[in-house]
Amino acid sequence: MTTRPDPPRDGEFGASDPADAMVRLVTVKPFIAHLKSKLVDVKAPLRHLGLSEAAVADPDRLVHAEVIYGLLNDLGRIANDPFLGVRVAEETPIGKWLYMQDAVSGTPTLGEALTRMIEAVPAYGASVRHSLEIGARFSTYRIVRPFRTRSAPVHPDGLGVALHLKIFDHLDGGWTPSGVTVTTRHPEAIPQGYRGVRVLRTDEDKLEIAFPTAWCARPLRIARLPPDARDAPQNATSLVAALEVVAANRLPEGPKRLKAKVAADLG
Repeated sequence: MTTRPDPPRDGEFGASDPADAMVRLVTVKPFIAHLKSKLVDVKAPLRHLGLSEAAVADPDRLVHAEVIYGLLNDLGRIANDPFLGVRVAEETPIGKWLYMQDAVSGTPTLGEALTRMIEAVPAYGASVRHSLEIGARFSTYRIVRPFRTRSAPVHPDGLGVALHLKIFDHLDGGWTPSGVTVTTRHPEAIPQGYRGVRVLRTDEDKLEIAFPTAWCARPLRIARLPPDARDAPQNATSLVAALEVVAANRLPEGPKRLKAKVAADLG
């Protein structure tokens, strides 16, 4: 049985405004496609959240990250799969993930690919902050969530780990698991011993993947996805535009109710 998250309450998201946590709903499309291929009924959990498959297919539909995390947790329970994020990442071509479509495909090095990913992320959601820290021996790709939600981002972490290891699979010359360390708040989202990498738990709302800095200069070989196979939004700046319009319309409500009002208006 699925449950629908309650509307956000004032202060629920710490210092961050709920409008800072909006995500394009289409980012869950690979999860829906994966479960439908397994004959899992996805209509009920979508309906509980007031959503539909048509809404998921809309590249410009925005929802709060709380909705995304709650939906993915419900889908994982329905499918009886604690590693749903990992499964979806493994079965979906890298080029089908929105922020990776232009960032990873056809790029000459891993370092350039990761940099382009960081630049692309804001067009598809404001719920996370991506960064790449370059060190002398090891570098760290970091995904930080600057707010708290009641639904834990378990499957997004599993997805993130599997996707980045999948990128390493395309490194010219291959890669060695012993050189990779994953740090996550949700190690339960990753199968034990997954691909031989080291997994550490943290109490912070972040996901980190550390790897040898030398890999950044190595060629990355990924075929570019045809334009007609993409799920790109109609307007890459529409996320920011939507937030600006809704926030402006709600300013007369006063600061106390602004957070909940903006989140509700955006879905």
